[in-house]
Order: sequence, then structure tokens, then C-alpha cells
Amino acid sequence: AFDGSARIVFEVPPADLNPAAASTAVAKYGILKEGTLDALLTDEARTTLTIWAGENQLPLESLAHLQPWLVALLISQKSYEAVGMKAEYGLDKHFVDRLAKDGKSSVGLETIDEQMKLLGGFDLKTQISMIVQSIEEAKAAEQELAKLLKAWRNGNTGQLETILTEAFKDFPEVEKVLLHDRNARWLPKLQAMLAEDQPTMVVVGAGHLCGPKGVCALLAQAGYTVTQLK
Repeated sequence: AFDGSARIVFEVPPADLNPAAASTAVAKYGILKEGTLDALLTDEARTTLTIWAGENQLPLESLAHLQPWLVALLISQKSYEAVGMKAEYGLDKHFVDRLAKDGKSSVGLETIDEQMKLLGGFDLKTQISMIVQSIEEAKAAEQELAKLLKAWRNGNTGQLETILTEAFKDFPEVEKVLLHDRNARWLPKLQAMLAEDQPTMVVVGAGHLCGPKGVCALLAQAGYTVTQLK
């Protein structure tokens, strides 16, 4: 698909993935404007986070001025990295690295600023609950990621949907904002690209491609023929 495409589409433009752009967005949406994280936490979340930080040899002071959603994201990232799933091995990074060498153009479906704004838009209660859940999930990260990876490798979209549904069962609003609403916003952009005579490859998270509200289902509902390659 990459070799046959003139244009590669990512969730965000490759330029947004450079450290400077990412740091600017994090500073804008991921840093507390006043006060500290500790003052926002419930007793349960504070205890859970304190234990997790101790077990992972991470000073709580390093998290003191971060928004709760960013802390939850960092916990998940750390648990993924512990079992070898690192951003440097991601498909988006793989294809971004090939862009210049292969002379492909690239665009993004949204900006990193928009992504961070979405994450920072959840209410405080939801963000704190995300911290507790991310720590609970970290305890079984190796087994759960093994299931996820197996489903992804086999193209088992039904299993992927089941895993995602379970992950979001206590956070329907988060699922709506991070998956369903974004898929719907991407649809007209993808339709515009399909109308052009330029072979295009789209690289997005697997969670966006499965389920009745996934990109593939939305395209099919819009009248396009969607075929999963085996």
C-alpha cells in the first residue's frame, strides 16, 4: 500500500510529531495553571498513584504540575514500554521515516493541538478516574497487550472491538470523544481524498477502524466498497 501511494495520511501531520511542536501542545493543555496535582486527587487516587510511583521508582514531584489526563497517559505509556511496545517501533514512526526517502507527500487529519485540547477537555472527575484505571490496567498490561497484538496481527476486527469496548465500559464519554466523534470528523476529509485521482494510504490507530462507528463502517454506510485485505 505504501509503495503504491503518492500521499500518506496520518492522524497528525509528521511535523507535529517533532519534540518542539509536541512540547508546545503539552505546555498549553497538559500543565496545571495553578495549584498541584495532589490537591486535585481523591484519597483513593492519591493512594493508588503513590503506590504506583513507588513501585516504578518515579518521584511524585515530577508529576506535581501535570494535568490528571496527562498523568494517566504517562502511566499507560510506561506500562506499554515495560513490555516492549514503544513509540519508536510504531507504524506511524516507521512510515514517517520512509517519507523523505520515498518522495511521498503527507498530511494529517487533525493537529496535535486539537488532540491535546480534546484530552484536556474532560471534567476533573473523569480525568482522575482515568489515572486509577490506567494503574489498574498496568497490572495486567502484558497479558492484555498480548491479546490486543494478536487480534491486530490477525486482522481480527471483532476481537479488537471487544477489547476496546471493555476498556471504555466505564468511560462512554471518553470513547465518544476520542473515537466516535473524531471518526465522524475525519469522514468528509477522507471522502474528499477519495474523490481525487491520487492513490492515498491512511495510517491511524487500529481502534478507529473497527466497530459500527469506525472509519471503515462509516465509509461503507456512505456507499463506498470497503475490503479488508488478508
